Amino acid sequence: MSDNYIQLYYHLVWATKDRIPYIGDTTEAPLYQHIETLCNSARITVYALNGMPDHVHLVCTIPPTLALSDVIKDLKGKSAHYINHLDRNRLNLTWQPGYGALTLAKRNLKPVVEYVRNQKRHHADNTLSAQMEWASGLSSDVPEGHSVTP
Repeated sequence: MSDNYIQLYYHLVWATKDRIPYIGDTTEAPLYQHIETLCNSARITVYALNGMPDHVHLVCTIPPTLALSDVIKDLKGKSAHYINHLDRNRLNLTWQPGYGALTLAKRNLKPVVEYVRNQKRHHADNTLSAQMEWASGLSSDVPEGHSVTP
């Protein structure tokens, strides 16, 4: 491995089942903190983690020894399990099948990180990016009433 050079940046998006707004005031901080802890323990570098009540965005690098699909499966499964077992949580967080995954050039990392960090503003201002909002590769995943720019 010491002779390999790998520089892969990912923008990952996944949504709650049926786009139900499970991620609220009491669950957002512990959810994101737990996802970040999971990433750190897997040696995944997190550049940005944010979202809305019905979806999550993660900008990261993943070690080449880990398969992307396994990473997503673990993050989704373990984060839902964690949130569903919090004392104060009365919801049953469930993620919908599938996810969106884009690779980024290093020159695009900073604008995508800023986009993810400003998720709530982009949704409030209706200034969404179609590619960055797709949770499963379908444009229908963009919430009703929002327009997107290609």
